[in-house]
Amino acid sequence: SVIGVFEVLAFPLVGLVAMVVSGKRRQRLGDLAAGTIVRRNDRPWQPAQMSHLVYIYPILWIGCAIFWGAQLDPKPVHLSSDPYMQQVDEICRTSRPLPGATPQQVEGEISQMVADVQALPAPQTATAKHGRSVVLKWWRRSDDALQQVLTDLRGGAESQTTRADAERLVVVTRNASLAARKLGLPDC
Repeated sequence: SVIGVFEVLAFPLVGLVAMVVSGKRRQRLGDLAAGTIVRRNDRPWQPAQMSHLVYIYPILWIGCAIFWGAQLDPKPVHLSSDPYMQQVDEICRTSRPLPGATPQQVEGEISQMVADVQALPAPQTATAKHGRSVVLKWWRRSDDALQQVLTDLRGGAESQTTRADAERLVVVTRNASLAARKLGLPDC
């Protein structure tokens, strides 16, 4: 079998040459090495009975994949200890767009979250100042990307343009989420 792998995948002509050279025996290199013979198939083929493993085996693999996938969940994000950042996280938790929201609703929620964070008193610590600027920067980028997708949809832009802008929106949203996790904002 090991020689067969090389004959079939790496050097297919070597196996063919060996079969021609072996004459009526029609042996390839693997047959010669193992001492097996090649004979004509004179028995009718009968399919094997259907096994229940055909159904069970994929279910087991899928179950294991789901179980281990759940175990590989990224580290939970712990809430920042900074009181200002806790207020920002509270805004995210209460204003987050619901699943299935229309793009216009998402746009409105993002705008409201930006307004709510800007309405907070000025941050006092360097950590909070940095966190506020990062959160606002990423929300604005998300809003800009969403605006571009909405403009494409309203203007009837080509599907490639809309797809590219939608992919950009996904990347910006993912990066915004990663930035929020680094700041200790699990709900953003």
